Amino acid sequence: MNRKENWIQETLNIADNIQRAEVSTHLTERLLNTTYAKGKIIYMQPLVKWVAAACIVLLTGINVVSIIQYDKKSTSGRTDNNPVYKEYFSYLNTL
Repeated sequence: MNRKENWIQETLNIADNIQRAEVSTHLTERLLNTTYAKGKIIYMQPLVKWVAAACIVLLTGINVVSIIQYDKKSTSGRTDNNPVYKEYFSYLNTL
């Protein structure tokens, strides 16, 4: 084995001897108590859930329609007769 493989093997052998750290019961209880004490349960009525879902669907639908309409308008504006198009892409003729 070369030097790198020996180093890898030694590192893996060291990892075999690692043991789990001992945690005092006092610390465990404090952590569990503070975690559960700060947790809040939020109850939403079923009507509120449906209204929120309907709003998300409505906003998504409006965005999709807007994107489709914008795409139709932007493709119709890309003609050679458009002066902005001619001026913007006039550098291509010089290449």
